[in-house]
Amino acid sequence: MTETLLVNLYKPAKKSEFVPPLGLLYILAVTEQAGIPVQFEDLQFDLYAGKFHPLAFANSIDPGIKTVGISYMCDLSPVAVLTARAVKTVRPDITVILGGAGPSGLGQELIAAFPFIDIVVNGEGETTFLEVLDGLNHGGKPGDLGKIKGITYNRN
Repeated sequence: MTETLLVNLYKPAKKSEFVPPLGLLYILAVTEQAGIPVQFEDLQFDLYAGKFHPLAFANSIDPGIKTVGISYMCDLSPVAVLTARAVKTVRPDITVILGGAGPSGLGQELIAAFPFIDIVVNGEGETTFLEVLDGLNHGGKPGDLGKIKGITYNRN
């Protein structure tokens, strides 16, 4: 059963700028190689068409999902935060992880300003994301992840 959802938030300026989300695809490959099934949603088409709504997205998450990883670039920081808030509002049981170029280096600020964000992955996330999932899947809560390098997390 898939318990993790990875989401690509990227909004191209024009149709010719749609790009494969390589960072997330690497993470998807690494998790699948480790035997961890992951659901993946590339929302750049919805964002480009103006059809993405954070609350509608949050309501569409499969009931078995326990972790949502949101990857984004700096320009979509407000959308990512609104999406994280919507996910926690609809499903407070879900662990929300932010990653990608947008939140990297801003983990402490994001966690302090937005308590509905559980974890921020800083920098390259392939190994780090696996460690986080391993910690969460073995009874850990976001506040129990102090030994993992490369993350900032909400200790509450």
